[in-house]
Amino acid sequence: ETSYQKEVRPGRMIFCRKVLLISSSSFSSNDTPSPPPPSPSPSPQQEQQPKKEVNAKMLFVNGSCASSTQYNSLMTSLSKLLLLLEKKNNSKNIIIECHLFDFPGFGQSSPRIHEQSVYAHDELIRDLKSMILSTLDIMEGDDDDDDETKMKIE
Repeated sequence: ETSYQKEVRPGRMIFCRKVLLISSSSFSSNDTPSPPPPSPSPSPQQEQQPKKEVNAKMLFVNGSCASSTQYNSLMTSLSKLLLLLEKKNNSKNIIIECHLFDFPGFGQSSPRIHEQSVYAHDELIRDLKSMILSTLDIMEGDDDDDDETKMKIE
């Protein structure tokens, strides 16, 4: 797991988590796979490792008064499911890249802000759109973006 603070839009910092769920036949049926403990940033060793092909990306969105930690047990369940899928389909290393975030002022994001406009529905929607684009590796304003993808997000 990688966790970090990110400025999604000018002046709007959120706490983000990226969890790679990787099926692995090294787990026995009695093991309980779970996401690794959070680390502040990738170690140089992690950055030098070759990237593995991701089969899917998922973005987990919680309520505005919640925290991304509410998905910890779901991450464990998804890890178990990946193991079952691997065994059933005789496939190797199914990888799901999970992105979770805490809206500004909630969970592990920057401290609670007293200005009410920060929590307006439209502002939270703009933050969410920014996270979707980031998860899909699309930068806002890129002319090379797939117009169909951008239209679905808007």
